[in-house]
Amino acid sequence: MLRLLPEYVLDALEYARESKTFVLTSKEAERASLLELSHSIEKGFSLRFPRNPFGKEKAQRLRDAIDRYQIKHGADEYSHIAMAIVKEHSDFTANSIGIDKIESSVRQIVSRKPIHQASDELRELIGGRRSTRQFRSKAPDIESVRRAIETAMSAPSSCNRQSTVVHYFDSRADIAKVLSVQGGAAPFADEVPALVVVTTRLAAWDSPNERLQGMVDGGMFAMNLLLALEVEGFVSCPLNLAMVHQKLKQLRRTSRIPADERPVVAIAFGYPENEYRVARSLRRNVEDVLVCHR
Repeated sequence: MLRLLPEYVLDALEYARESKTFVLTSKEAERASLLELSHSIEKGFSLRFPRNPFGKEKAQRLRDAIDRYQIKHGADEYSHIAMAIVKEHSDFTANSIGIDKIESSVRQIVSRKPIHQASDELRELIGGRRSTRQFRSKAPDIESVRRAIETAMSAPSSCNRQSTVVHYFDSRADIAKVLSVQGGAAPFADEVPALVVVTTRLAAWDSPNERLQGMVDGGMFAMNLLLALEVEGFVSCPLNLAMVHQKLKQLRRTSRIPADERPVVAIAFGYPENEYRVARSLRRNVEDVLVCHR
């Protein structure tokens, strides 16, 4: 308990200081508010039969948020998109016209074909990915890394706040410094040609109920990234960053991660050898995992 309680206190203080629970302390926090409020209206438009009127209070909050943002930071793509959403909401609710009458930039019509032909490949990709600790020494192609990150950005995000940041390292010296703090990768650290640290911006979150949401968003992003790296021809190994605050400070200092970002997970990756060993990693039976509530 003596070791546990101080960590909880430090968690709370960090969240209170860096999140937008009490005040919009940064441009990133205000940008997250624009995304959150915009998405709350977008969700209304995405329903089969949107109520009319809907979201009046949130639309007003979004207008106020746009004004504050542009006064302090100027107009940019985030405020322009938010303004378009406000206009379409105003047109829809004021004129009482049907959703199909609006040339909407906030509602995307998706027609998806069955993926039966690709389902076996998708199962193989998801089920065949293994944590790999042996890599070729060749440095990754940065454009392949960019594509993998862009693919991973399709991961769901609470209210579309997209709090995740990816810190990329391909210098042997930098990788060695980060992994020396992480500790668990010591037996194969010398073989790692590239490393990312996935973080969540605390400024995207507010209120006590969202205190852990960044870890959820970051985790979903990281899983997407692991699969996207496989598609680009890499193998990878996620490395846990479960640390006490003293270690987190050391990690931030070593990897130049800002104080308003909370590390979620690190991922070592690179090109595979022709043959390499992986852990068998026995999986539980589905009966031990699935609980049907009927």
